[in-house]
Amino acid sequence: MTKLLRTGLSLLLAGTCTFTQISDAAPQPGFLGEYFKGTSFNQPVTSRIDSDINFNWGSSSPIKWLPTDNFSVRWSGLFTAPPFSGTRQYRFTTKGDDGMRLFFKNLFVIDQWKPQSNKATKQQVV
Repeated sequence: MTKLLRTGLSLLLAGTCTFTQISDAAPQPGFLGEYFKGTSFNQPVTSRIDSDINFNWGSSSPIKWLPTDNFSVRWSGLFTAPPFSGTRQYRFTTKGDDGMRLFFKNLFVIDQWKPQSNKATKQQVV
């Protein structure tokens, strides 16, 4: 029997980042991206639905009202695993310079909230 895993997904990023999601399915496809000046999530600038979380901003800004560095993005939404067979394990990867956190089922899956150079972090979840 094939089951779909449906759970909350929240990702916190600061700085330039790339995040590759495996799949998403929600009433409105995509994740709510909340964009902030600074790295404390206390200066909101705008929000939008991002259909994919797979960005490479390089030395540019994700939105014209944000600086090219020292900004934050919080994505939230539902992750629905694709139909599968086998181990039922999924690998999430974050890549970026500066801090990244990934919550899955209200637990830290990736906790790299610190200044750092461009680094990829991978974690498998069941």
